[in-house]
Amino acid sequence: MSSPSDSQSDVSNDAEQLVAQKKAWNQKQLLESILKRYFHLYGEIGGSRWPIWKADGKEDKEIHDSLEDANQYLKNLGWMAKLDFGDPWILQILPLPERQFPSSKSLITMWLLTIISLTLAGMYWMDGAIPEGGWFHESLFVDAIIGYVLPVVSIMVIASFVQKKWAERHGIRVGHLFPLPEPTIALFSLGILSKSFLIWPFGLLLIPSLPRMDARPWKNRHSLGWVALSVPLIFISSGTLLWLSGLFLTPEFVEVTSMQYVSDSPLLVNLISIATFDDLSVRLLWAHPFTKAGTLLCFYGWISLLPIPTFPGGRILVARVGLNDARNSSNQFFLFMIILVFAWMFEAFEGFTIWLPILGVIIPLLLFMGSDKRVPIVLDEAKGIEPKSVSKMGMVLFIIFMISLPSQTPFAMDENWDEDIEYQFDSELEIFEDDGAWYGNLEIEVLNPSAITQHWKLDLARINDVVSENWKVNWTCSDDESISIEELGCGDEILPGKKSLIILNLTWNISNYAPIAEELYLVTYVDSVAQFESILAVPKLPAYPLSNWELINSNGEIKRCLTVSIDSEEPINVSFPQSSSLEFQTRMYWIEGQQGLETTLSTGTESLCIRGQDAVILMRSTELNSIKLDESIFLPDQPEFSNRAIIPSTGWNITSSNENGWGIILS
Repeated sequence: MSSPSDSQSDVSNDAEQLVAQKKAWNQKQLLESILKRYFHLYGEIGGSRWPIWKADGKEDKEIHDSLEDANQYLKNLGWMAKLDFGDPWILQILPLPERQFPSSKSLITMWLLTIISLTLAGMYWMDGAIPEGGWFHESLFVDAIIGYVLPVVSIMVIASFVQKKWAERHGIRVGHLFPLPEPTIALFSLGILSKSFLIWPFGLLLIPSLPRMDARPWKNRHSLGWVALSVPLIFISSGTLLWLSGLFLTPEFVEVTSMQYVSDSPLLVNLISIATFDDLSVRLLWAHPFTKAGTLLCFYGWISLLPIPTFPGGRILVARVGLNDARNSSNQFFLFMIILVFAWMFEAFEGFTIWLPILGVIIPLLLFMGSDKRVPIVLDEAKGIEPKSVSKMGMVLFIIFMISLPSQTPFAMDENWDEDIEYQFDSELEIFEDDGAWYGNLEIEVLNPSAITQHWKLDLARINDVVSENWKVNWTCSDDESISIEELGCGDEILPGKKSLIILNLTWNISNYAPIAEELYLVTYVDSVAQFESILAVPKLPAYPLSNWELINSNGEIKRCLTVSIDSEEPINVSFPQSSSLEFQTRMYWIEGQQGLETTLSTGTESLCIRGQDAVILMRSTELNSIKLDESIFLPDQPEFSNRAIIPSTGWNITSSNENGWGIILS
């Protein structure tokens, strides 16, 4: 029977003997020993601060799976392994980043400061364009909180947690969004800076994540790309919904009392709005505060998708094409040129617009970090990404990028908010013949380009309530249901961005004769101040008189002249149908350059003159009253002779004396 001591001695003899190290391992040897559990290491590559080995995977396992297992173990020791292309593979050990995450106090403080700046921005942005009773409450502060701050902050909080949870699902620890408030909005709110200088109305400067996403280690390109898409996707989809709901909640009219900073809608919202509203540009002047919240989210979401280093769009580019191609110098230069071209197309260099500060950020990032292959840190870039995942990522990127595509001028100050009303019309009115009657219609468009309701009024200049003895005047005062008659003309109130169509109807009064061209004067009122514009009424004929008869003194000789407009390829026959005796006419008066009262005129505007034996005959001869141009007969007014008074240098002494004076009592 064996004793217990004999049994223990047998076990001790059967156990495998461990080789004892004479010297303790250093950090590098420890890491090398750990890596040998997962890889075949073939030798160290020098020249780097952190150790690098040539490595290959174990026979029974993919090298990418081995890398993931190794990193899972090394994470507890504060290290990580990075795999690069090579034959064999290149394996590098790097320390895990430390102390990158901000404290809870600093995070909460920054969010509170952001809420304050957003509130100031919302109040300043909405002031002067609020309906009676407010959007939600009579208080502007409450309106800004409910309509602007609450939607923006809520979406940012949701996006922050979604990004964090989505990254954790991919095995990555990232921080929350760390919004940076825009402090200059306080200067505008206090009235220190004028509203006309405002180009960044959001109250928010940047919305980065802290720690920076590029500084965090990513398992592979798949996780890098999809996590980068999460925040822009939430921003743009939520912003679009806020935009649409805000437009549908916007009333048809809100009284505007000050200059407004107007935002233009992104592409999808613009397409839907054009099909839904016929007054979109006007509604934007006093749009619901939800549209302003949607503006911030869509604009920041779209900017973040640009393929710029440190932007989510830059990480998406690396995820889709790889770090080497994304950071290639030629590709970065090509990207730089594309950005400059689009900046030129968006008129970014014409004045100080919102695009200038954006270019001031993205161009230095592109120039100084565009070829930096150290960031983002992708531990297993060599694994690549599935083509199916690349396609899905590209499709999502394209859709949300186009949905939120801003206009050429996404934000602009409405400096014309109190612009005067405009009257638009042609300066020439054509008169047509229909069944022996001559008439014409002139359309006058009254446009209100401002953001306030204005009064318009117009009429033709009259003498004793008569425009012209030759024309009958009638107004069609409005194309809507309102009554727009004012005195003898038209007038009414017009809403912002609206237009009214007024029609001036002219009918020729003189029967048996075609109308001659006549200049009428349209009187328009802007802020109760009359303005005069001339309108020339012309018959639709190949030839017609442009004026009445007038007497002209030419080198001491009086002649009777008439200006004629001719628009005909064929010569126009001129005659006087009331002439009774050709022989008598040829003795008393004749057409200048001719021997009688008949001639032809060619294309253009010509002056037709008649010379005579005596000025009195030229003035009062009935044979010259009417003139025939081809088949049309016209009756211009008789000429007026201007009397002249010859006054001696000593002047006239006018008295009431019957002998030497004028025979009247002067007071």
